Amino acid sequence: MKKIFLLILLPVSLFFSCVGDRIASETMDRAEILLEANPDSAYILLNEVKTPDRLNERQFARWCMLYCRAADKLFKDMLYTEQLDRALVWYKSHGAAEQQAWMGLYLGRSYVKDKLFIPATKAYSDALSLTKEKHLYNVAGYICSYMGDLYDFEGNYLLGKDKYKEAESYFRKAGNMRSSAFALRDVGRMYAFSDSLDIALIFLLKADTIIVEVGDSSDIGTIYNGIGNIYNMLGNK
Repeated sequence: MKKIFLLILLPVSLFFSCVGDRIASETMDRAEILLEANPDSAYILLNEVKTPDRLNERQFARWCMLYCRAADKLFKDMLYTEQLDRALVWYKSHGAAEQQAWMGLYLGRSYVKDKLFIPATKAYSDALSLTKEKHLYNVAGYICSYMGDLYDFEGNYLLGKDKYKEAESYFRKAGNMRSSAFALRDVGRMYAFSDSLDIALIFLLKADTIIVEVGDSSDIGTIYNGIGNIYNMLGNK
């Protein structure tokens, strides 16, 4: 009797598992379509996936990637490090180099959120090495920017300055001039925190030259605010 019950239970379980994976896949398809133009809706859809940890490895890795992309656009927290580490394992075996690099970046950010700075640095460094090898300059720029943020948080402004400079060079190679301008702003910020205000102003003015060509009013205002702060610190009212 017990064997008969198990024989009935197994196909039933497989059926519901397949149905669950199919529903999750369709939800992710819709979320991916909405992601660029409407990240709020994509984020809501991805949160509707029930028990994502029970998805098969491919589906789970895809869900993690889409979730982090949406969260990034909405300035929300990354997923747990355990989830992102699991997704990264799948992408290392089956994904493209750019997917691996992005997942490594998201993993590093999750470690930073938990204040685990040593594993965060390792995750960033591993992802950055891959981007250099594969000439993925835009992703490399973002990785360097977040490494700069980490050094900034730790109060190591000299290393932060160097990482933001590296980020700017990668963004420039990738043709991402908007991010190049913000990286220059961050270089200037590091010089300002190091009491090198004249040098800080040089980098902010370089950022201004770029952002007026490629940014919107909000972007331009952000750079202008930084320039105004430097002038104020220099005593030039």
